[in-house]
Amino acid sequence: MTDPYESRDTDGDGLGDNADAFPNDPNEKVDSDGDGVGNNADAFPTDPSETTDTDGDGIGDNADDDADGDGVPDEPVDPVDGSESGGILPGFTALTGLASVLGAAILVAGRRKD
Repeated sequence: MTDPYESRDTDGDGLGDNADAFPNDPNEKVDSDGDGVGNNADAFPTDPSETTDTDGDGIGDNADDDADGDGVPDEPVDPVDGSESGGILPGFTALTGLASVLGAAILVAGRRKD
């Protein structure tokens, strides 16, 4: 160490602890985007919202609908409106779909045949 203001280099990486964003990790010194992951381990060192790219397609896992690259979206999306599918009725969230099904059942059961 040549910096007179540094007295310790805990991880022995050649950068003093005061200047080292990761003073206990000899493989990391800097975190350019401030996301808590050092630049060496961060697939997107200048993007604080991304750190990994599991399938190596250049799209960070947070923004990638198919982060594992298996060709199947990680979260089902309703093709009609692009939102997450409730699974019960297309275009409805799970709660509204369930309420609609229950409401219809009550209406049918409540009708009397005279």
